[in-house]
This record gives sequence, structure tokens and C-alpha cells, in this order.
Amino acid sequence: MYKNFIKLFVIGAVIVVGLTGCAPKTNIQALKAGKVSDTSVKSIAVLEFKNDTIGQSDLISTRLSNYKLDGKNYFKVANRANIRAVLDEKKLNDSGLVDIDDSRSKGLSQVKTLMIGRVLDVGLSKSGYYKTVQSSSCAQYATDKKGRKYCKRYHTRQIRCEARNYTVQTNIKVVKVSTSRLLYTKNYTASEKKSRCQNDSTVLPTKHQMAPRLADIIASQIVADIAPSYQNFSVELLDDPDTNYNSSQESLLETSIKLIEKGRTKDASTMLQKLNRSTGSSSYVALYNYGVAQEANGKLEHALKLYSQANKKALQKGKVVDEISQAIHRVSANIVEQRKANKQIKGK
Repeated sequence: MYKNFIKLFVIGAVIVVGLTGCAPKTNIQALKAGKVSDTSVKSIAVLEFKNDTIGQSDLISTRLSNYKLDGKNYFKVANRANIRAVLDEKKLNDSGLVDIDDSRSKGLSQVKTLMIGRVLDVGLSKSGYYKTVQSSSCAQYATDKKGRKYCKRYHTRQIRCEARNYTVQTNIKVVKVSTSRLLYTKNYTASEKKSRCQNDSTVLPTKHQMAPRLADIIASQIVADIAPSYQNFSVELLDDPDTNYNSSQESLLETSIKLIEKGRTKDASTMLQKLNRSTGSSSYVALYNYGVAQEANGKLEHALKLYSQANKKALQKGKVVDEISQAIHRVSANIVEQRKANKQIKGK
């Protein structure tokens, strides 16, 4: 009887885990501001980096040139011919002997910021280890019930293996041309591990063969840092009615959740607005899911208002709902990020 109880307990636990792991979810995008608030970074020139034998500066320039936000090029990247004009004019301007008019300048009017940098390290570390492998030689035979002989255990042997860790480290600085002010600086590191054993025909690359790949990873990290971008995250929906829904209200809840999961958040918003009105705004489930739909539609202020109302209704019912608390914190932070990003995008 004790064994049966344990069995039932385990089955019940598995069912509970299965149920709790099946909460409906949807993916939402949020606009994140870049780490360089000065909008002059949108007009940029990438100078050739020091110690750059791996094409780091060219990879960054290419990534910047190809970066798009909402289908449009975000950066205006100067070609190398214009960079020389910028540097020559900047030297004259900084000397104080002349005051260059940006509106008539061939260089300063086209390039607002410079990215300079240095490749700090192109590294490779090696280490050895042993791996146990099974050979084709049988160490112990056995016989099955039908008298057939089979190998029960094979001989094993140790083979030597080599592991390599490749790294690239790069420092960048973004400088405003007109004031020589440092807008941003950071050290970036990219690494990758590869290994091979004696029984493997793979040839491990040299550090110079791996370096461009790692340098490109760094280039993508730099663009992700200095430019506004969209980040994706998963949000859970609430599917268990918290009040006595009638059949029509249950149908609205179920259908709206399916629409949100399929990305049809505008249609879902219409349904959830109707559900919210029909319950007299007394259901925190309806309010919360309506907030999720509006958040997905980019209407963050309205979503925050709905989440706050949902939280109030839940607390009145003696419920502390983690999803609601997380939503309020998330949207509050995303509203700040969106405002900062919009300023960066609209800046000239």
C-alpha cells in the first residue's frame, strides 16, 4: 500500500509539473536605447585601429553600414576618403588658428564622430587531456538465453586530446569631432573553444584563422551597444478565470489568448476590451491579458495602466500575482528605454 501511495504521489507531481509548465506565452518586442546618448554618433567614421592585423576596424565599419532599424539604415558611415578631410580640418580647428564653419566644411559637416581603437590581443591557449574510447576488440564474451555468443564488454583505451581557446580583445573609443569629447569607451572580448583527439581527422585552426571570426563577433557587440535595438522576451498569459465567468466571457478569454499566441494582438485587444467591460473591470485576469496585448501593440503607457488596475484588483482579492508585478516593473523600465531610444532615433 505504501508503494502504491508513493506511485500515486509521483504521478500527481508529474501532472502538476506538466500543468504548471503549460501556461500560454507570447513573445514581445521592446525598443532599447543605445549606450551612446549623443545623437552625433549616427554620423561616424571608423579609423584604422592600432595593431589591427585581423581587419577589426573594417568589420566594425561594415556592421555599422549594414545596421538597420525599422528597415532604415541607422548609421551614416563615412568612407576612408572623407576621413582624411575630417582629420585635416579637425587639426586646423583644434589649433585655434582658424574657425571652420561646419556648414561649409567638406569633412566636419559629414562626420560628427570618430571611432578609434586598438586590438589589444589575439590570443591562443592550449591544453591537453585524455579521453577514454571503446575499441572494437572484445574483452569479455557472454551467452544469451538462446545460446548465442555476444560481446558483453569491449576493451577501452586512453587517447590524447588537445583543447584550444581562441580570444580577441579590442578597445574602442567614440569621440565627438566638434568638441573632442569622449562619448564612449569599452574593452570587448570574444572567445571560442575547439578541441580534437588523436582519432579525429579534424585540423584545428590557427589563431590567425580564427581571429576574423572573433573580430566580427566583437563588431556585432559594438553595434548592439551603441545603437538602439529591439529586444525580444517571453511573457506568460493568465488563462484561469478569477471570477465567475459566464460561457460567453470564457469564450472571449480563450479566443483572445489564442490570438495573442498567434501574434494577432490587435484583434485580441478588441476582444479583451469587451471582456473587461463585461466584467465591470473586476477581473484581474482580463485586465492583465489586455495589458499584454497592448504592450505587444507598443502602447506601453496604456499597458502600464491596465497592469496597475490588475494589480489593484488582485490585491483586493487577497492575491499577489507574480506575472502582474513583473509586468509593471518591465513596462515601467521599457517606457524609459523607449523614450531615450526615440530621442536617439529622431536626433539629427
